[in-house]
Amino acid sequence: MDAQSFNAPAVVTAPRALVMATAGVIATALLMLPAAVNGFPFLFYDSGGYLEPAFSHIVVPGRSTIYGLLLRAGSFPNFWPVAILQSALCVWALGLVLRVHGLGGRPGVLVGLAAVLAVATALPFVSAELMPDIFAGLAGLALYLLLWRRRDLRTAEAWGLVAVLAIGGASHNSVLAITLVCIVAALAAGALIPPLRAQLRVRLALASVMIAMLLNPIANFAIAGRFAQTPGGTAFIFGRLLEDGLVFRYLADHCPQIGLKLCALREQLPATADDFLWDDDDAFKQLGGFEGGAAEMHKVVVGSLLAYPLDNVRLSIRAMLRQLVMVQSGDLMSEELTDSYDVIRDRVPAAYARMLTAIQQQDPPIDFDRINVVHVPVALGASLLLALAAGVAIWRRQRSIALLAGSMTVVLIANAAVCGILSNPHDRYQARIAWIAVVVLFILAVSAAEAFRQRWPERLSGPVGSLPPGR
Repeated sequence: MDAQSFNAPAVVTAPRALVMATAGVIATALLMLPAAVNGFPFLFYDSGGYLEPAFSHIVVPGRSTIYGLLLRAGSFPNFWPVAILQSALCVWALGLVLRVHGLGGRPGVLVGLAAVLAVATALPFVSAELMPDIFAGLAGLALYLLLWRRRDLRTAEAWGLVAVLAIGGASHNSVLAITLVCIVAALAAGALIPPLRAQLRVRLALASVMIAMLLNPIANFAIAGRFAQTPGGTAFIFGRLLEDGLVFRYLADHCPQIGLKLCALREQLPATADDFLWDDDDAFKQLGGFEGGAAEMHKVVVGSLLAYPLDNVRLSIRAMLRQLVMVQSGDLMSEELTDSYDVIRDRVPAAYARMLTAIQQQDPPIDFDRINVVHVPVALGASLLLALAAGVAIWRRQRSIALLAGSMTVVLIANAAVCGILSNPHDRYQARIAWIAVVVLFILAVSAAEAFRQRWPERLSGPVGSLPPGR
């Protein structure tokens, strides 16, 4: 069913609104169910790193102050308000996407979609995790609605999506980068395909980018007196080039002429980005860490890009393709997350005892190997089918389907490119967003079923499984 006829949302009666609100609560509860069984919102290595600045009034490289303030504000009781808010935002965005495709006002569809996502995807582990990763998928849905479906939204809904995009972009640089890539892709599509130009709306999406770029400097100034972006981005790019071997190659070809401290440290550099950045590496400390070493790392990054352009292109494409297929749920969530434990113990002691009793913190922890028997093939299969659906819709000139499936395909590719190229491929990055492919396939399946019922009602009026006479 095409949603072009749904330009103005229908008036909803009070009883109907109550039914849909109840469906939204049930859908949110379904996404929250794994965390409820766990006994505590899910943690990651970086959860403590985001929380600490909100208490210590310092700027931590690579850790958004905005998201840290959100964690602090929702820390009582036991961080459940954060997990509930993130899950509820997902349900709200899903409800908007369903509505613009003619499936709004149907509680069973919303609850059914939430149930599928809760069982078959990583979404419940992402939405109830004390990390900003949930904003990657939310950004994809929000961008689609703002760029291509603005006319179908109420003003308050549109600005609500702007707020989600802005907070998401301020909470994690990758979300901001994905937003920019998708806006550029939409502008290119509008320029190349005239019929799309009239439908495209970019102002609110661009407004969200500008707000996102201001939020962290404002927050950093408020808590630490520094009106500046959170540092650390250069180190992640350096780490990816280090792991790909280009840092070693550049230093071997240009030292000691370039006069960098890294020339003396090159024999001490580890082979992987994670070892360099997170394992108390001596070379990273001697270089000056995220901030003190930023200038030298920047020179090596730029130098390697200029010295080996074709190799950089080849390795970037490889990193993006690797990231596209790395979709396992629970990446590193079964490890001992000592830093996060310590921060919660020191900063939110009321939550510490409950955290220790959660299944995630037990031995053995959550068995993600069994979960991934379902999640991995669903994520990979849905991503592939999404791209195929986009291609078929474009070929058949089905604009509504093409925009939905094509936009979400671009979001998946943008996420893989941003995370794989600018950081390093990790399962966590693509698992956090692969669920949007399942959302699109669900909408297409329900819409196809609706179209079948309308076209062939007589086939559905008889007993299930009945056959024509003589068969």
